[in-house]
Formats: sequence, structure tokens, C-alpha cells
Amino acid sequence: MRFASIPSSRLMASSFAWFILALVLPSLVQSAATSSDKATHDGLRKLTAANFTLTNQGAWLIEFFSPNCIHCKRFGATWSELSQNKDYLRSQYPQAPFTLAQVDCLAQWDLCKEQGVTFLPRLTIYQDGKQNAEEYKGDRNYPEISAYIDKFATQYRHSKGVADLPIVATPDTKDKAAAASSDAAATPVAPASSAADSAASTASASSASSSSSPSPSPSPSPSPSPSPSPSPSPSPSPSPSPSPSPSPSSPPPTSAVQAIEEVLPSGPNPKGQLISFGSAPVNTKEELAAWLDKSSGQGPTFVKFFAPWCPHCKAMAAAFKQLSESLKGRVNAIEVDCEANRALCGSYDIRGYPVLRLYDQGNVKEYNGGRNHDSMLKWVLKAVSSSGLKPVASSTELVNLAKDNEVIFLYLHSPGTPVEEVQAVEAASQVLFGRQSPIFISSEPALLERYATSLAQDRAVSVPAKSGLLVFKDHSVAQPVSVFNPSNLRTSDAAGDAVYTEQAQSQLARFLSREQYALVTELTAANFEEIIRNPQDALVVLAALSDTNHGPPKATTPAEGIALKESEISALKSTALEWRSKKASASTRQVIFAWIDADRWKSPLKKLYGIESTAVPAAVVVDGNKLQYYDLTAGAGAGSDASLSYGRQWITESAVFSELEAVIRGERQPKSSRSLLQKSVRGAENYMNVLLVTCAAHPIAAFAFVFSALGGLIFYLGRAKKSSSSALPMYSKVSTVKAD
Repeated sequence: MRFASIPSSRLMASSFAWFILALVLPSLVQSAATSSDKATHDGLRKLTAANFTLTNQGAWLIEFFSPNCIHCKRFGATWSELSQNKDYLRSQYPQAPFTLAQVDCLAQWDLCKEQGVTFLPRLTIYQDGKQNAEEYKGDRNYPEISAYIDKFATQYRHSKGVADLPIVATPDTKDKAAAASSDAAATPVAPASSAADSAASTASASSASSSSSPSPSPSPSPSPSPSPSPSPSPSPSPSPSPSPSPSPSSPPPTSAVQAIEEVLPSGPNPKGQLISFGSAPVNTKEELAAWLDKSSGQGPTFVKFFAPWCPHCKAMAAAFKQLSESLKGRVNAIEVDCEANRALCGSYDIRGYPVLRLYDQGNVKEYNGGRNHDSMLKWVLKAVSSSGLKPVASSTELVNLAKDNEVIFLYLHSPGTPVEEVQAVEAASQVLFGRQSPIFISSEPALLERYATSLAQDRAVSVPAKSGLLVFKDHSVAQPVSVFNPSNLRTSDAAGDAVYTEQAQSQLARFLSREQYALVTELTAANFEEIIRNPQDALVVLAALSDTNHGPPKATTPAEGIALKESEISALKSTALEWRSKKASASTRQVIFAWIDADRWKSPLKKLYGIESTAVPAAVVVDGNKLQYYDLTAGAGAGSDASLSYGRQWITESAVFSELEAVIRGERQPKSSRSLLQKSVRGAENYMNVLLVTCAAHPIAAFAFVFSALGGLIFYLGRAKKSSSSALPMYSKVSTVKAD
């Protein structure tokens, strides 16, 4: 490998830049540490289920949002500006703080559901832990929301008997304050107006920066902070000297503000660090169990169980540490040394190393994919995003979600739908945890109108309500490929309230589990087990495809080879679509269509299904739970129409359908995908099973057989003993006496 030479002048300039950075960095770190916004994540405070109890102290304005919500994205810049300019309402009034924070409903849907969130973004006031009944329903622009905040902050301070404080403005913020005042149409002398809050935030930033840089003319003695006055007064003239740093004798903040500063931000992996078991905050087995528990509020956690001597563990150590940084703010990362904690790993049924598991909301999913950073990151984020019901705000957002997912579920329900139905769908959706098919929820009128023909009317409720569980595949939301109506499962108790039994939830879960598969799925290390050995006991039509080998056609260039493979995949998708539309509903067994890269998985294909990597494209029908497969003649045959496309010559609906139906009827002889040792063990197991079943069916004959066998054995041993006593000894001691 060659390395480009670096000019010495550029090298000297780079060294000088690093030297300057080394000098400046300590002051920057100190400035950041003393900033009043040190507890924020990217400048914005976040609340989760773990720290939502902070709202019990003080007044809060909370924005419930989703990163996927278009309206939330548009409102983001305004909210960021409000969070910065209104921070003085928290820091300047420790006895009656007013704090702005966010809740990410994509990651904290359970919390949003508990708070009654039905649309996004939603702005809600909380006072001492109690939600204000009045929602903000005005325009989402800075002046109106700023006035709304000032109104409630002032009311809250007065209810606590806290006087308004004058805002100290610096010369360079007067123009900004005047501009903010004109935008908000507020009175210039009001201490808590929109003009003042902009000045306060700028003054705070100026104070922080001045404390970390030398002053050109320092004041001989610091000026005292302005004391509270019984009534509002105009802002005093700014001091000519910069604001000094707080003196050690300054009173400490109250417990409410201190708690906010220390705890925020919280939620999953706030610092992007890898947590090792045995250190804080998971020192013991009990703490780890509590952390992974459904009610912990810690959010999703990706755990690596490893051993220091394991070569695979060593190889992936750096990638897992990098992964913990990439999962900052989204998923926790924990590692457990099973060599030092054997009993703990035994309790989690760890039998090999490394084992990677994702824990979320009481659900567990093991990861079997690649051990590199990108593969793990993609899988974890996809698994977390598919857990629980996520809100959808518009048709445009639904289209964008479909572009990123081959399969999506959408639970549409009108506002009058019983909450018990929503809870039943949410409980059933846990079957999708760790899968690649997310489920969303919406009550948007536009979506309800668009898919009205797929919704069912619940006539058991007084308020008209329609709902439906829709499935979209192939990146299209034009029409659902399948629909399930949960309202049909509703029963009522003695009081007439809606009841969804465990059996109803099981039916919902089976529907979700059955429909989670794409039209055609590519098999990888991450999904091989869940596709081949699927819980639905479905047959899998598995096609082995290659970039270089295509039967008679010869690819002269890599691009031509890839194009031929794409035509093979296209033909397979067409066959799968025909099966879904014409045969699936009448079939007694579910069928999944998949393909695998024959160039990458040569050995497994040969070992499991007898497919040579050079003899592709080829297809088999796999019965994974029985470790059996059937050869599949998928093509049109030698006498087929030469005008057919290459893809159609390789696979046709008629050939595949006839073979599939014969397999389902039991008319084809399966082959085993077990190894020779597995076949021997399986044969012995079958022999013993037959023997046990026969003995159970004929106990008297079995007893007579065992008695006869024991009698014959005793008779044989007796004769052998009698004959050995009259015979010559089998050995004699050698004499140690020497002859003369």
C-alpha cells in the first residue's frame, strides 16, 4: 500500500494548529463545564420514563415530538431558540423554576401514551407534576409561544410568592432585546417579556464567555447580584465591567434546580459510553436484572456476553466499543465478562461466546449477524425502531416510511375507538420485537379517509369508531396487501365495557407474525434462523443466485452478471406475487420466498441443500423445522419457448406452483439437511422412540421380553463361571528362584 507524501510546510502548519488547540482546549472545556446549559444534549433537554418525575418540582413546558414527524422537524428551529432564550426562567428563579424540555415519542412511546399524546408535536404545561388541562393551540411561531410561556411562568412565580426579578442587559444585547420586543409586541419595561428573555440569554452567554477569557479592564471589586424587588421595575443600566464569576459564598441552588442539572439529560446511553458489568451503574447481578427489567425505564440495552480468551470476542471488541458511541442517546451498551462472572452468565443461559442480545420493554432478541460495527448498528437501530407502536402524522410521512421498509404495519383507528382495543394491538405488537417490520399507529383524518374501505365499524360503542390493522409491502402504500380488523375480536363484560381476551391478542399476534415477511427476502447471517426455522412452520422457496454463474448464459463483465442476477430476482418476485394473489389464501401451509448469495454462502448451500455454487440459479423448498428440503424444478424446461426472457426461462409460476402443491400434499420425498453424525443420532433416537411406544402399547409382552432377556443373561453367566473353574488357570506367578 502506498502513502502520499506530505509537504513539510503543511506538516508544520498542522503541528502549529494542534499546538494552538492544545492551549485553547482547557479554557473551552472549563467554559463548557460552567455553562448554564451543561445538562443539555445538543442544546435541548430530554425527558424519558426514567426521569419524568423531575416534573414534580417546578413548572415545565414539554414538547412531545417524533424525529420522523414533518411538523416536528419544521418546529425544531423555533423550539431550539425558545429553549435557549427562556433558560433564564429556570436558572434565575430557583424557588419557582420554569423549564423547557422534550419527550421523543419514537423512543418513549409508552410514556407518551401515558400522558395522553394523540398528535405531534404537542406542547403541554406541567406544574408540580400535574398536567395542565389547557393545551397550547395557537400558531407555532416564536412570538406567540414566547408570550404563552411568559404568561404561565409569571402565574407560577406569583403562586409560589416569588417576586419578578429585573433582567440585567449588556450593551451588546440592547438591539437584540428591542428586536425581540417588537416581534413579540411586548411592553419594554416588563421584566418577563419576550424582549427581556432574549437579553437574559445573551447576557448569560456573555457572562460565561467573559469568565473564560481575560478582561481588558477588570473591576476592582465585583458588583453584587441584583436583589429581588417587591414589584417589577425597569432594567437598570448595564455595568461597564463584565459580570464576575459566582463567588464561593454565593448560596447554592435549591434541590429542584440541582436535580435538573444533575439528571438531565437521561435516557438511553446519554454519554455514548460502554458500561462494563461490575462497575457503576451495574455493579451486581441484582442491578443488572433491574436495569434490563421492563419497568426500569432505562430504555433498550444491547448486551455482549464474552470471555477474555475468546478470539472472536477479541476481534469484535473495538467494533463493540465504537458501537456504544454510535448508539449515544438511543441504546445502552453493556458488556459482561463471563470468565469473571460464570454464575451470572449461567443464569442467562450463555453457552458460547460471544453472545449479543438486545433487551427492550421485557423482550429479548439475540443477534446472529456480522460482528462489525456497521452490521450491528443497522440491526440494533432497526430492531429498536420496530418495537412498539410508533405514531404517524401524515400520508407523506407514511410514504417516506415505506421507502425505508419492505414491510410496515399501520394500525388506523378513529378517536372513538375503545382504549382496550389499542392496548390489545400494542400487546400483540411485541411479537415483532427484533424483527425488520415496524408497526405504526395513527388517527389522522386524511389517512382514515384514504383507507376507509379497509376499516371496520365497531357498532358496540356509542361514538362511531372505525379501525383496521393494515399491511403494506414492496415499498408501496397504494393499497394494503392484507387487513385485519381488531374490532371483530371484541367481547364485552357485564358492565358492557370492551374486553379483548388473551385469545384475541394471540390472534392479532399470529396475524402480525404471519405477515411480517417481505415478498422476497434476502437471507443473511442475521435473519437465516428466523426465516428458515420460522415459528409459523412455513415452507421456504429458497433460490441460490450468483453474480458470476447463470447457467447457460455467460456474463462477460461484472455489470452484465449483476444485471442477469437482477432479472432472476425479478422473476422470483413475480412468482411470489402470483402465489400471494392466487394460491396463498387456499393453501394449507404458508410459503415464504427468499434468495441467498451463492457466491458468499458456497459451503452452507453444498452442505445443507446439495447446491453447487457453479450450478446456479437453482431452487429448493426448505422445511427448516424438520431439517428437510425438496429439490425444485423451477424452470420451463428444455422444450420451453425460446422467446421467453432469461428470468422466465429460469423460473415459472406453473412449475413452482405444481411442485409446491405436491410437497404440501405429501407427494414428494424429502431429503435431509442433517450431517452424517446428526443422521446417525436421529436414527438411534427414532429407534428408541419406536421401542418405547411399542412397550407402552403392549406392557405384558414388553415385561415378558425383558424377563426372558434377563433370564437368558443369568443362565449364560452361570455356565461361563462353571466352565472357567474346571479349566487351566489363565495365568500363574513366575518363580523368582534361579536354577543352579
